[in-house]
Amino acid sequence: MRRYSRAELVAFLRGIDVLLDQPADLRIIGGAAAALRYGADQVTKDIDTWSDIPPAVLWAAERVRVATGLAIPMERASVLMRRTTMRTVSAKHRCVSGSCALSCLNGTIWC
Repeated sequence: MRRYSRAELVAFLRGIDVLLDQPADLRIIGGAAAALRYGADQVTKDIDTWSDIPPAVLWAAERVRVATGLAIPMERASVLMRRTTMRTVSAKHRCVSGSCALSCLNGTIWC
């Protein structure tokens, strides 16, 4: 399966943003969150989200896939940790710019 770099994720999401005519809430988790929020060098095979992806985002994503050739899959994560298992690990992982970034017990970074 193809893996995507931070630059490709940014290009894909910016393409979606350009096509949206109203604000949409998209909470990205997992490897894509690590790459986008913290500049992790690892690549990821998809964009996992905390909740359902708004229809307008799905519509825009399909058009961006065709226009750019970046066939990055997006889906709601099927397995999520319970809120009770999340904890902050240091001051640098606290909420910044209205976007919470927490490190969970299993090391997953939330964006």
